[in-house]
Amino acid sequence: MLKEIAEEGQVERGRGRRLSRPAALPETAVVEITGIDVDGEVMARPLYWREDTPPPKILMAPERRGAPALAPGDRVLARLARTGDGLYEGRTIRQLAGVPERVIGVYESILASAAGWRRPTAA
Repeated sequence: MLKEIAEEGQVERGRGRRLSRPAALPETAVVEITGIDVDGEVMARPLYWREDTPPPKILMAPERRGAPALAPGDRVLARLARTGDGLYEGRTIRQLAGVPERVIGVYESILASAAGWRRPTAA
């Protein structure tokens, strides 16, 4: 019976022969904060999405007291729970350090025409 359901496209086999809904997100995933909607909810999207369909929307739960607020561009490891068709609720497990947008440094060279190196400085 499970083979018939899988052939119809209602479920698909994941890792460890687990069954899941097609184009569903795992229980934990890395998500990127995309912005804040008109109701003040923090919106996110999965960082890794390989399907042809648009990624599901993720509404992030409020952060714990004392934790910094999430801003667009932040990446977090989140626990995800499906709340509706194409809609998930995410809870932050850990905020991930991002890649700096730019690197500031000093270019050093022995001679003006010779090759040199860049020494990073604090931004």
